[in-house]
Amino acid sequence: MKCSEIQKKLIFYIEKELEKTSTLEIESHLSKCKKCNSIFNEMNKTYSILNNGKQLNPNPFFYTRLSEKIKEIENKRIFHPSFIKILQPIVVSFVLIVSVVLGIVIGNEFSQNSNIFENITETEIQVYSDNFYLNEIDEESFENFLINGKSE
Repeated sequence: MKCSEIQKKLIFYIEKELEKTSTLEIESHLSKCKKCNSIFNEMNKTYSILNNGKQLNPNPFFYTRLSEKIKEIENKRIFHPSFIKILQPIVVSFVLIVSVVLGIVIGNEFSQNSNIFENITETEIQVYSDNFYLNEIDEESFENFLINGKSE
């Protein structure tokens, strides 16, 4: 076996999860290769430290204390979900009423100011539109070229 294959299988060798043939191959390689043997020794030391490390035993009352703290924090909240469920329709109704009243006020102001255009005759509107809107095409030679197919 190559060193890279051996190094990939070292953790399984340490945990004794390999078949007997693979275990024998790795042992023979480790006896011959100093590099793989040093890697094995380092991994074995690290693995033994991790396995012999201090095991933490949780406090049996940890969960109950934690759940009581969470309930205490939830009770201190100002806005409970039920309060929000009540407040939301009230706010929406208020905004709707304000927007309707505002629309009525603006509509009345517009209808009172609409008599400004009563004094203007239709001929004045036609002259205004002829002068400012319909005669601009004479100034736009590119559009004339596209429309007529020839330049002026």
